[in-house]
Amino acid sequence: MNRFAKYCWGVLVYNIAVVLWGAFVRATGSGAGCGSHWPTCNGEIIPRPESVETLIEFTHRATSGIALLAVLALFVWAFRTYPRRHIVRLGASLSLFFINIELAGAVVDGAGAGGSARLEQHQVGKSGLADGTVTHQHNVADLLGLVLRHVSLHVSEG
Repeated sequence: MNRFAKYCWGVLVYNIAVVLWGAFVRATGSGAGCGSHWPTCNGEIIPRPESVETLIEFTHRATSGIALLAVLALFVWAFRTYPRRHIVRLGASLSLFFINIELAGAVVDGAGAGGSARLEQHQVGKSGLADGTVTHQHNVADLLGLVLRHVSLHVSEG
């Protein structure tokens, strides 16, 4: 397996971990841990966690940002390595598109209505009720994972 294939698999595994951490954020009701501040956390770039919820939410924000950078690097690497119209380029483009949609949804949830939408999202998770925003973000995360998996499989095969 070449370096690019290993990197693709690593990005996929990392994104799965970020999604699982997001589920943990939701399950613990920590979504409002950074208050209604975006992109800062309680008004600070790197907050001093005054609560466990702040630590959990900030960790999720940080790991999500790293996931974006990892997919961006995958995109650049794919475009430098593979010729025009290659399926890997398409997969890398779709991965970048889906992670941006996912992160844009998180920003809207965190900043919209003074942060209340994000609070409601995580409270809904605790109550077991369905929420369109949560479903949308899970669907986008599923699509991102599916595309990353296909890119990883394709480059692993040679």
